[in-house]
Amino acid sequence: MSLRWTPTGLRKRQTRSRKQSVRTEGRLQSMINVRIFTIAAVLAALPLSAEIRTEARNSSQILVVDAPAGSSAARDANFYLKTFDVKPFAGKHFGASIRMRCADIGKPTFRFGGVKFQIKVTGKDGKMHYYEPVEIPVGTKEFIRVELDEVLPDDAVEGVFRIGLQCCSGRAEFELDSLQYGMFRYPADPEAKPLTEPQKRELGQIETRLREKLAVPFRNPEATRKDCLNRIRKQNPDGSFADVDYNNRDRGSWAALKHFGYLNLLARYRTLHGTLPELDDALRKGVEFWVQKRPVNSNWWNNEMAVPERMAQILLLSGEEVFPPASPLRKQALEVCLQAVQRPRYTGNNRVFIASNIFYRGLLARNIDVMRDAAAVLTEEIRPAPLDVSKSKDIFGGIRADGSYQLHGPQIQFGNYGGEFFCRIAFWGDIWRGTKFALKPEQLEIMAQLAFDGFARVLHHGRMDLSAIGRQLGKDAALTRGRDYCIRNFRIFAKLDPARADEYRRAEEEKFSGARWFWNSDYLTCRRDRFFASFRANSVRTRPLEDNINGDNSLGRYFSDGACLIYRTGDEYDGVTLCWDWTRLPGTTLPATPVLDEKTCAERGIKISGGLPAFTSFGLPARRLGTTAFVGGVSDGNLAAAVYSQDIDGVKAKKAVFFDTDAVIELGTEIKSISPYEVATTVNVCRARGPVRTAENLVWHDGIAYLGENLHARQTRFSGDSRTMVRAAKPQKMEMELFELTVPHGKKIKDGSYAVMIVPGVNFESAKNLRNDRILMNSGNIQAVRFADGTIGAVFHTPGRLGGFVTDSPGVFLIRKDAVYAADPTQELKQMTLNGKTVNLPQGTDTLAGSTVRIEMP
Repeated sequence: MSLRWTPTGLRKRQTRSRKQSVRTEGRLQSMINVRIFTIAAVLAALPLSAEIRTEARNSSQILVVDAPAGSSAARDANFYLKTFDVKPFAGKHFGASIRMRCADIGKPTFRFGGVKFQIKVTGKDGKMHYYEPVEIPVGTKEFIRVELDEVLPDDAVEGVFRIGLQCCSGRAEFELDSLQYGMFRYPADPEAKPLTEPQKRELGQIETRLREKLAVPFRNPEATRKDCLNRIRKQNPDGSFADVDYNNRDRGSWAALKHFGYLNLLARYRTLHGTLPELDDALRKGVEFWVQKRPVNSNWWNNEMAVPERMAQILLLSGEEVFPPASPLRKQALEVCLQAVQRPRYTGNNRVFIASNIFYRGLLARNIDVMRDAAAVLTEEIRPAPLDVSKSKDIFGGIRADGSYQLHGPQIQFGNYGGEFFCRIAFWGDIWRGTKFALKPEQLEIMAQLAFDGFARVLHHGRMDLSAIGRQLGKDAALTRGRDYCIRNFRIFAKLDPARADEYRRAEEEKFSGARWFWNSDYLTCRRDRFFASFRANSVRTRPLEDNINGDNSLGRYFSDGACLIYRTGDEYDGVTLCWDWTRLPGTTLPATPVLDEKTCAERGIKISGGLPAFTSFGLPARRLGTTAFVGGVSDGNLAAAVYSQDIDGVKAKKAVFFDTDAVIELGTEIKSISPYEVATTVNVCRARGPVRTAENLVWHDGIAYLGENLHARQTRFSGDSRTMVRAAKPQKMEMELFELTVPHGKKIKDGSYAVMIVPGVNFESAKNLRNDRILMNSGNIQAVRFADGTIGAVFHTPGRLGGFVTDSPGVFLIRKDAVYAADPTQELKQMTLNGKTVNLPQGTDTLAGSTVRIEMP
């Protein structure tokens, strides 16, 4: 029968790492050096109860775990436990599988509950690690083989299989004789078929283009030649390099990958300038070292994405003279490339990355079927994000209806996964042009929408907005993401899609203005001739900025809690992320939550994914989704308004931001705090440039005027460390002179507020003539301003009236005499009645709900 699977995602605790895969029946035989453990001999040791029993069926021993709905057993852990010798697999890639089926499995009462085929591994220090398949049958399913694989800890001393049900009702049956475990082996590709002459020519063309694209010219070829000769001299006889730490286990920046960096240098030089004495031997020895040692890392990204890609690129660049098609070493190197395997947990850019690696492998093996399948998977991801996946799972993501790109849950990811997706589609589109693999018109149309509604909107003066990047907000993140992910690929797509070439050039040159609310991502951008601004929030529908992956963004907890960045030249925030006080971020209203240093993190046992010690942390659990529903925005394409109802770490607030043609107005009201720490609204923190000048209710700095009451400005040196943003970065202490502007609220506040108008692009003398007179209301019911053209921007937290405008529902609005632009921040309403006129709102959970609708007014 056809089986449907429900993803359960990656499960984590401070001392738990669970990660894994499920494949179809029968594939494990080719993946694992099988060790079959017959359990019948130890069945007498099984802890039987009313809910757990064994049955003999057709010479097989079946473990039956039955937990009736409503019974006490449905609230307990009902496991068969069996130890196994884990020491031979310490630090190795381990695999296990079992046949099972289930019936009427209910929703677990515990987050990590459900059907269990799990191993518990204990290290020498007593720390326990739990691993299980990323997908396990739920509901009612017939027999299927479920499988897990994982790189086990180096110090593993004890292993236990845990099989049964945990905190859920239903019936699960496990075929105990089918349990298999051993060293994991990746599946082989099907045998290659003979190629036709046209296929040979096309594959040769693709390989030539790849080699040209991968062989990036050196700035100083002579210096590179000397570097290559030096690397060759320093290579060890076994092919390793003395300065590479092959025992390193860092998940985020695995030192062993440096080995491929050296080989890539040699291969690129050979492609561009010809061989050198002993260069070809150095390449062969380096590849042989890797295929013999097969280093592995606990992060699947390194094993299944980085390593296969790097190995394939070295083979391509080196050519068949170095690695002849029939040579055993080439065959072994291609076996390393087999580590790229599609798994159910891979979605979005992760799926594209794996498909890219598989295409490389198919090309090197001249296996046209593998290439076709890989290309089909790669281009299949040029589509709207699948919505049949829980948004709390890391596998949720893809292109959203509002033009954003998400991954690791519903969070904006233009600068990492989205940027890499954009790059890879452009890369392969360029390689495949004019071939049977070429991108189709409908795929180019989707990429154009992502480019113009997404990437172009987050670009300012060649830099990507920090709020849009995602993880790894390091020193040059905005500049490199803007250049490498936006501008470079706009040029490629202009070539691939000539009909839209002018639009791509306009995007590259930033020749457009206006505002856009990304309703699927709780994010807004506003571009003007004199400035660029962005606003980022989160809600029960979106994930806050992730701060729990490999130690990156370790203090980024609050960066999506109403952050509002203001740019003029584009470099205002260059490098500041390393020095920011991450409880005083532009636009936010936050408590001064204490930051834990490396020593304190170690004392409290705070670790990042993979078990490595945290460098710094707030010591608070990461949020999978936001906590409030009334978060949204409205825009007519030019003006915009947004609202963020905040409830985080003891601080509540109603925050609204309005984006005019010449100013940004920030309002906050009903600020309440039970936090023991000082609370402040931060208007801006950016690079200090020039003097800070003040007048009554006015602060001016670097061409930007800030108008409001109780403004506290200072310009001082801030310090930080590069490892705050990227845990695997080299230790680098940073100091920077920053300008900081805040509105202090104090402790235990009950009804705080603020109102600030920000006007970029003015000198101090002109700023003194400005008036903060556009604010109409800043109450718990209504927050409203009058824009420069007379349009009223308003957030109604409750039904109400403002002048001649009446709404029967909360919402966010742009109000004009002839029309109203409206949006529902909760994304739950079907209709609104405005000035007596009933309006149908955009529908579609996770698609159009929350977007703007225009209503003509009589």
